[in-house]
Amino acid sequence: MRLKHFFAWLLLYSILHATLPAGETLDLINPKKPLDKWSFGNGPEFPGAKGGLEVDDSVPPQRKPAIRLDGDFTGGGNYVQTGLSFPPNDIESLSFWLKAPKGKNHITMRLIDGTGQ
Repeated sequence: MRLKHFFAWLLLYSILHATLPAGETLDLINPKKPLDKWSFGNGPEFPGAKGGLEVDDSVPPQRKPAIRLDGDFTGGGNYVQTGLSFPPNDIESLSFWLKAPKGKNHITMRLIDGTGQ
């Protein structure tokens, strides 16, 4: 499977790595620059959402580096998102940790492959 983009909506903590066919792993959060290559979107088609991406140092050491997606919907909006474009490699598996805020039991995720599907 060749993944092109990774999008996750809602508040999350994530630690990601992908497994390549040769068994190598590819860390998708750079320990020295965790937010490098990650993008933020506030769902502009539904105006009002605010938020951003932050490095989260409060997670346990075995799950660092981690990033946190924050969203504020008091002014409107329906979602915030973070995205990452993958390097052009075939990926056999993708693993990550997510932590949703208390009381939230739904996270939407979209994976887009190299053919745009």
